[in-house]
Amino acid sequence: WVDHLVASPRPHLEWRTWFWHGHFVTNQIDVANPQFMVDNILLLRTAGGGSFPDLLTAITTDAAMLLYLDGNDNAAEAPNENYSREVLELFTLGIGNYTEADIDAGSSALTGYRMDPKTHAPRFWPKRHDDAGQDYLGATGVNSVDGVVAAITANPALAPFLAGRFARQIIGPSAPADVVATAASTFTSSGFKIEALIGSLVDSLLAGADGGSILSAPFPWFIAARRATGSTANGDDVFDQLRSVGQMPWYCPTVAGWPYDQGWQTTATQIGRFDLASLIVDSTPPDSPSLAVAESGDLVALALLLGLPADFSPTTAEAITSVNDPRGRLVLALTSPEFVNV
Repeated sequence: WVDHLVASPRPHLEWRTWFWHGHFVTNQIDVANPQFMVDNILLLRTAGGGSFPDLLTAITTDAAMLLYLDGNDNAAEAPNENYSREVLELFTLGIGNYTEADIDAGSSALTGYRMDPKTHAPRFWPKRHDDAGQDYLGATGVNSVDGVVAAITANPALAPFLAGRFARQIIGPSAPADVVATAASTFTSSGFKIEALIGSLVDSLLAGADGGSILSAPFPWFIAARRATGSTANGDDVFDQLRSVGQMPWYCPTVAGWPYDQGWQTTATQIGRFDLASLIVDSTPPDSPSLAVAESGDLVALALLLGLPADFSPTTAEAITSVNDPRGRLVLALTSPEFVNV
């Protein structure tokens, strides 16, 4: 997956998939089956730009999600509220837009799905399902995944919640409220098409909307650094460092997802970035243009090669040029505020 993310000619598609991986969280430790994790990523990749209700329906009965949030144990005689709670709190509406009664009703409506021990695939077991109609988010008679998704989609909190989540990644941590509201309105009027939501935010960004810079999370930063340098860094050393900085794909620490923006401003993360940058540069081909430019000392050209929107600051430039080794210069460039903040 790492190599694919670096080489893919469709970075927007890969960015969107990564966004959903940190939103609809799963974790290999709990899922314990790599194939289910692969299938989950492929689901997010193929369905992550279409209809949000369709995506939510699919993720609710996805094998990795059933195992991660205990849907596999959700039965009529003993409803498990784990997924029912998180789908409202973290995935769709946010705190304050539902009640404990909604969580209880949702868990009962979603009963019956379990992994089939013979096929090793999710299956609906009618005997495990509570068929009684539930009062859920203002709707009545809800007793199925479709009913749960329809009630969530009809809730007015859904569009602003998702628009806010995407806005902080596209516009910045202080995305203007009117930009978020416009995106939410566009999302609703489109019939909850995800690309319509993203497109509205991108249009606002191109029109000058400013939400502040974002401190890049370690894994997207790593992918960007590999793309910019042509590095082939991968394998156990890289994964050990990604674990040390707290962002190893497939291993999100909590169902709430990874930290965001200044949540990555820690000593451990900063040290880890330097260590990762060293691995990246050590695996950068000798004929890489980034190395040649670093050796020449042309920092304007280096900034362009790294995809920076502006030149390095005088302070950063002084630090980079104080190092004689071109590989050392490239490490400093990759860990500079200009490359780390997007």
